Amino acid sequence: MPEFFVIAAILFLVWLFGVAGLQKLRAVSWYAALMARYLDRREVPHAWVRLVAAVELGCCVLLLTPATSSAGLALACVLLLGYALLMFLQLRRGKADMNCGCAGPASDTSISSGLIYRNLVCALVASLPLVPVSVMVGWNVPMVLITGLLSVFMVLIYNASEQVIANSQRIAGAF
Repeated sequence: MPEFFVIAAILFLVWLFGVAGLQKLRAVSWYAALMARYLDRREVPHAWVRLVAAVELGCCVLLLTPATSSAGLALACVLLLGYALLMFLQLRRGKADMNCGCAGPASDTSISSGLIYRNLVCALVASLPLVPVSVMVGWNVPMVLITGLLSVFMVLIYNASEQVIANSQRIAGAF
């Protein structure tokens, strides 16, 4: 795997889990209610939400530390696959009207197969850097620029997919 892709993927995942963890800490009660619905419980302690947020933010720390980046990538895969599995189980139970929780309380995006596929693609992005890195000789300004642009591109693709899924749900609801 080219080194610039590994770094771009790590930067994307740091952004993804950093935003996710901070969203949970900003809206603990909302996420506790959502988690309770996902887990078919009457309520979920706020400590559980804080724990999930801490794991997501811990994933960022692991990713940013070269000695632990492989562990961070593995954790990112597990989280993304776990979230995809939770959404899949809700869809199987007929709860397609549930908020996915992906974009925080301000979003009205419901769980869908599109979100499951998006999480699977993100898990693939997290797993690819676990393939041995082909070391590039001599980092230079163009390589740093390509790496930065690739990570920004991944963020934009993620946000665009979120918007496409939300828009398709709104359009489907309008008819």
